[in-house]
Amino acid sequence: MTYETLKVIGSGAHAIVHLARDSTTGELYAIKEFLGGGRAAQLFFRELASLTTLQHPNVVRCVDLIYGQGNTRNKLVLEYAAGGSLRDLLNQQTALPMGEAIRVIRDVAAGLAYAHSRQILHRDLKPENILVFPDPTTGANRYKIADLGIANHLANVFDQQKPNGSPAYMAPEQFYDFSTYASDLYSLGVIFYELLTGERPFHGLPEELFTKHAKEPPDLSRIPEPVRPIVAALLHKTPGERMKSAQALLEALDTLDGPAALVPARAPDTARNAPSADTGLEQTQQLEPWFTLELAGSQQLFVINPLQRPAVYIVDARTTGFLELDRRRFVPYFLPERITATAVPHAEATTSYFATNRSLYALAAGDMSPRRLFSLPFPVTSLAVTPAENLFLLANDTRLSGYSPEGRQCWELEVCNYLQAPQLLVLGDDDILVTSGPIRPKVMCLDASGRIKYQIPLGSPALALMPSSVGGDFHLVLFGDGDQQPMRLATFTGDRELAEMDLGEAVYATKNHSHFVTFFHASGRVSLISDGLPIAEYQPRGMILDDAWVPAARAYVNIERQTPRTLVNVFRLTTTPH
Repeated sequence: MTYETLKVIGSGAHAIVHLARDSTTGELYAIKEFLGGGRAAQLFFRELASLTTLQHPNVVRCVDLIYGQGNTRNKLVLEYAAGGSLRDLLNQQTALPMGEAIRVIRDVAAGLAYAHSRQILHRDLKPENILVFPDPTTGANRYKIADLGIANHLANVFDQQKPNGSPAYMAPEQFYDFSTYASDLYSLGVIFYELLTGERPFHGLPEELFTKHAKEPPDLSRIPEPVRPIVAALLHKTPGERMKSAQALLEALDTLDGPAALVPARAPDTARNAPSADTGLEQTQQLEPWFTLELAGSQQLFVINPLQRPAVYIVDARTTGFLELDRRRFVPYFLPERITATAVPHAEATTSYFATNRSLYALAAGDMSPRRLFSLPFPVTSLAVTPAENLFLLANDTRLSGYSPEGRQCWELEVCNYLQAPQLLVLGDDDILVTSGPIRPKVMCLDASGRIKYQIPLGSPALALMPSSVGGDFHLVLFGDGDQQPMRLATFTGDRELAEMDLGEAVYATKNHSHFVTFFHASGRVSLISDGLPIAEYQPRGMILDDAWVPAARAYVNIERQTPRTLVNVFRLTTTPH
């Protein structure tokens, strides 16, 4: 892409922001040009690249990266906020009506919940870093977080002695250069106070602000009674006694009456949905709670030998164990290596494969111990196997490699998948689909030798890639291009698009379970989707970290973080009685 610079629309200590036009499409973008150069700036930009691919309706989206060459500087190409920043809005109105203030805080909290679930802090949240995106059809504004995670990288490269943040919005612990998720919530509390009253709770020089943030209670008498407990919880001096999480803040806002009715109501915990096409699941399903265990530290779920064994492996940062569903018990199983990806060649396969941080293993049905196949040359986050089991596809965010069962590398292909683990879909021994994006997103179809048979350029990143059983070869779930980021489901035969439909509500993540795909909605709702239609859904109370499908037990399992608890929830997927 090439861009025509129109004018400077912002500047700071480390960057200049230009309004620019895409020379091909005519669309407007904001280009952030980072000052400084040399090796430090290059390292900074490389580290920042993984943060710029975050996709959420309340996070400003990066659409391109421009690496500086010679005397040119590193640049980020960002979606353009026609409404300016929240600071611009406050300069015009001083304070906002309570309903609109709640809308701002809810949008920002949703973006923070998404970022925090990916272990990313903002560290410099303030009205200047909240951008306004007007909807011309409704007149309502959507608010998005800008510069997510950048403050920490800037401090690391340019000014290591200066604490992160802006003193007027910093939590007490940040003055000691110590930041947590609670620090972002404190900053959001200061912003909420300012939106409601037109003034920040504390004023003064930086050294005076430290004393006030650390010791002086804010004057909450100016805060409207319905939201006063929420503001007080956000502005607590001690991080451990503050509002527990951004998700908890969303739930607190949902309980408000009156102006808070602007906030959409949550769906019930279990809902019944429209029928799906025949994919091995009955047409109308419901999730029946089976049992729940509290397992601290749980992070990921993996299913091995899904047809034969009613169990799911649970992995945290250090150990592995498996949950025996029929006995409702967790059994520690200390592998010397950590599982990172699993694959089953086809629906009737009796052998499953899994990758660890060091090796590739096979586990045949009935065997208690896996068989090591070969060492892995790089960390693998996605794994697939052809139906003939003669080609293993190993991928991470930058490359896809084909390996023989003996561990010989057959070919390698460069990809770009910072958004999530690469999507691999094996249609046959000589038809392998892989997504690349979100920068210049596309889908490539490879043959067994790694040659590209065809590729499909996409107008927006693909979040899910799944087979189709009702027409066409496969489905793609695409991000939308507008402010609301509507999701679209496109159906393809080869490189020809057959149909496309709007899925409505924004989805921030998906997970493919072969029989169905889980959609994680921006509202927090979770849907089980088969061939583009919902078969079941529910509304969790906390943040879902991972999920799995165990066909042998017809069980849907997820890890739910309800601070400070981590729960493993097990549901049975059953036919809805008519």
